[in-house]
Amino acid sequence: MLLDGAQQRLSVGYLAISRRSISADIERAFLRGLTEAGFDDGRNVTIDYRYAEGQPERLIEAEWGKGEGSYAVEIGVTATDRRGLLRDIGDALAREKINVTAVRTQSRDDLAFMRFSFDVTNMAQLKRALAQVRQVKGVIRAARG
Repeated sequence: MLLDGAQQRLSVGYLAISRRSISADIERAFLRGLTEAGFDDGRNVTIDYRYAEGQPERLIEAEWGKGEGSYAVEIGVTATDRRGLLRDIGDALAREKINVTAVRTQSRDDLAFMRFSFDVTNMAQLKRALAQVRQVKGVIRAARG
């Protein structure tokens, strides 16, 4: 996986022996996994499909998850609006050593609708951050996207 710094878009490589070697079920599972992790092909991730066309010697060994770097993510939070809510959510993210890069918030009918943009180093950090935000008093929903 690579992060294109200019566009803050993740690039994911999909390698297979040939196009015919990929079952539709496997490809659907691959795309579903990306979607569940909050990635949307064309919006915040680019999938690069490569095929060895029946020549397995063309495939190379790869190691995943060993690289340094960070990944831009966005979460949406819905909460009961109250004084100090933004501070409390910011504190929850800070406990996970997250630097928030942008916040958009709107209050309507005693509800706050917030979007936070920040960088994470891995999926585990994002999951911990979401768990922290969900523990904040008044938070109804906190999710990717």
